[in-house]
Amino acid sequence: MGWWSTNIMGGDAPLDFEDEFFHISDVEKFPKSGGIGTIPKEKVEKHLNEFVETIEKDDYEPWIGMQVLAVTSIKVGANIPKKIMKKMIKACDDDSWAKENSERKTSVENLKNALTKYDGTPIVISSKGLFETFADKINNKTQ
Repeated sequence: MGWWSTNIMGGDAPLDFEDEFFHISDVEKFPKSGGIGTIPKEKVEKHLNEFVETIEKDDYEPWIGMQVLAVTSIKVGANIPKKIMKKMIKACDDDSWAKENSERKTSVENLKNALTKYDGTPIVISSKGLFETFADKINNKTQ
């Protein structure tokens, strides 16, 4: 399906990485209680190196995986070692789509800015989901 928005989580590749992180963490992405689950801080920290290894095995878009790891980590206030933080920031710099699309560039710069200011206080990077994006397109056509 590809990408439906220029947001960090606005495509199939980010969701695939996120799914893998949930699997590694043994956390239900769609719990029976409803909604979308969150990988707890303790599990993010416990599996951080495994997440990085998984990302680095991807030879197509590893920077996407590192951006997803950044979003996942800062959302819960996880401790991020400097070496991994540098990789997350580099993933923002390496985003090829951001070099040719101003909306994507803004999304990536916002993530990079959040990472450079990150002090362990949770930060939520919001992204429109597929259905929200469809609704926006439908509403814009009817107005």
